[in-house]
Parts: sequence; structure tokens; C-alpha cells
Amino acid sequence: MKFTGEECTFAKFLEYDAVNRGKSQAAVRPPLKLSERREPGAPPVIVR
Repeated sequence: MKFTGEECTFAKFLEYDAVNRGKSQAAVRPPLKLSERREPGAPPVIVR
């Protein structure tokens, strides 16, 4: 809001939050199932 010259108020924040609430929940990946978990591989090799 600073870049557009608008005044930042708590009321505007709440208005924006109400419209956009829950949108980020769709992007959250569900936890891995036990069958998808893998054993760790070999330790990393550092090349100098």
C-alpha cells in the first residue's frame, strides 16, 4: 500500500483478509503417507 500511495489502516487490512482468507489453504500439501516416506540415502560428498 505504501508503493501505491494508499493509507494503510487496520480496517483495510481486515477487508483484504476477509476476501483472501482460506486461499492459501489449498496450496498446503497434505502430509506424506507412510508408504511415501523414504530412508535417507548416503551422506553428501563435499568436493573441493
